[in-house]
Amino acid sequence: MSLDDTLEEHRIAGVSLRNGMQARVRLVTSAFANERCCALGRWIYEDGARWDDAPELLQLKLAHASFHAIALAIAIAITQKRLAEAAIMLEPDALFENAARMLAHAVSRFDHRVTGAPPHACPAWANPLGLPRLIGRGNRSAQFQENVGLSADHNQLRRALAEQWGETFGKPVVHDELCTRSLCFDAFSIQSSMRRSDPLELDLAYTRAMMSFQLFQHDPKDILIVGLGGGSLSKYCFHKFPSARVTTVEIDERVIALRERFFIPRDSERFQIVHADAVEYLADKVGVADVILLDGFDAFGLPASLSSQYFYDSCYVALRNEGVLVANLLNNDPRLTTYLGRIRGACNGKLFRTMARREGNTIAIGVKQENVPGWLDLYARAEAITTSMGLDFYRYVKKMERHHRGEPVSGYPSSDKLAVEQDI
Repeated sequence: MSLDDTLEEHRIAGVSLRNGMQARVRLVTSAFANERCCALGRWIYEDGARWDDAPELLQLKLAHASFHAIALAIAIAITQKRLAEAAIMLEPDALFENAARMLAHAVSRFDHRVTGAPPHACPAWANPLGLPRLIGRGNRSAQFQENVGLSADHNQLRRALAEQWGETFGKPVVHDELCTRSLCFDAFSIQSSMRRSDPLELDLAYTRAMMSFQLFQHDPKDILIVGLGGGSLSKYCFHKFPSARVTTVEIDERVIALRERFFIPRDSERFQIVHADAVEYLADKVGVADVILLDGFDAFGLPASLSSQYFYDSCYVALRNEGVLVANLLNNDPRLTTYLGRIRGACNGKLFRTMARREGNTIAIGVKQENVPGWLDLYARAEAITTSMGLDFYRYVKKMERHHRGEPVSGYPSSDKLAVEQDI
């Protein structure tokens, strides 16, 4: 089988879709749905079995399945006369083209594994030209929905893949790129990212935004993190807060097994990874943490069990007085308002929120404090933390105030009035 020929076959699919847009051909949607209708799909199912243990084959399977799922979604949109939606997905550097690039990269990596041929020097998702990212960072496919205008229920594509691949879908896979090492649950999104030149720093903007807890609790003794991923939050907190104990709760033992690939410290008196369901773990915890960071996602996004009122209430009870609860959420999640309302309810109305730079994440910050600092105090704290930690907290406070006051902020606020969010 010629891998170059298989890629050409998939490029032709794009031609067929565009011709379908112009009513030049009648599209047969079942052909796009059937992965075995192409030479690569037949090879994967027939001859590829001998490489089942190779992570490169898993990546190839996921990229190929994703390509067909996306092509099918476009074909259905065309046949249902939703041409504007189909056109958006077929635009240059948009959804279909990115799927083709991911597939090409997966083919290149697998070819390197089999034949030893060097992979492409600049993989598609290195994005050297600064093209718009459709692969969402920070665990999820936020940009997937945001850039192509699909309905919020795009997870049905992922669930279809899960039904087809069974336990294989959602399996954590490590991808080494030019400058980063990433943990992925599927071909749509990067769950966690680490700079290979500096494994301890925070690579993704949403992780840096989650450090905003320092505005309200600068000297935590116990930090509890839900969701390990590539260990970005866990490693950073362990090294930046030497007097704190860091406990991370992770439900997927396969993720924990990859800890050495991401230079995650060994368990010790100050650092521990607990293999458990966070809902059950927190059910009986009272006053055990000064800071709780919620970043628990799976291949489908934010699990219902980790976004329920019961769970947020449990987190609040697990906080000590003066504690802070921080949750990573997606800006365009249709349930965002619901989640914010639940966190606000758990924290007795004392909720701040800010946003990560460019990556489509809302960071909700609930505080268990009788006296919440005012804006002038928060800006002063932000300046001090920026100087000591190198993180630009000024922008996070500015976005907090913008949310709460409903207008842009130019410089420091004119008053020191307390302005936690009351209405979501």
